[in-house]
Amino acid sequence: MIVKQSYHMSEEVFTRIYRAHCHIKFNIRRSMVLSFLLLLFGLAMEYVFHKDYGMLNGIVLVLFLISLLCNYVCDYRIPKTAYRSMYDDADEQSTLMIQEDGVSFGEGGNRYFRSWDQFEKCYETKDAFLLYQKDVFTMVWKEACGSKLEEVRKLIRTNVNRGKPIPMKK
Repeated sequence: MIVKQSYHMSEEVFTRIYRAHCHIKFNIRRSMVLSFLLLLFGLAMEYVFHKDYGMLNGIVLVLFLISLLCNYVCDYRIPKTAYRSMYDDADEQSTLMIQEDGVSFGEGGNRYFRSWDQFEKCYETKDAFLLYQKDVFTMVWKEACGSKLEEVRKLIRTNVNRGKPIPMKK
C-alpha cells in the first residue's frame, strides 16, 4: 500500500477540481471563444464590408449566449450540486487508498475499487489527479497523498498514461 488517508475536501477545492473536469470533458471555454470570434467576424463583415450577415449574426449571437449559459452552469451550478451530493453531511470524511494494483475509496461496505487498467487517461490539476474511464472520472486529491505525492504521480504515469507525461490543466 502506498497511501491510506482519510480526508475531507472543502467546497472551494472541490469546485476548482470539478471546473477543471468540465473544461476537459466539454471544451466549454473553447466553444464560447469560438462563437464570440465568429460573431465579431460576422459583425465586421456586415459593418465594415457592408455584406448582409444579419440572419447569420443572429444565429451566432444565440449560440454565443447559449455557450455563455453553459459556462456559467459548468463553472458554478454543477460543481455546487456535485459537492452537496458527495458530502451530504458536513462532517463526512472519505478514505483514499492507493495501491500498486489500483485506487479505492471508502471503507467496509461503502468501499469501491478501480484497478489502474480501467482508466484510459489522466490529467493533473493544481489540487488533484483526474483519472478518466469512458464517461466517468475519479478524483485523487493531492493533499491526501501527503509526502508520497511523487510516488503516486509516478504510479499513475506508469499505469494510466502508459509512461507518457501527465498533462497539466488549470
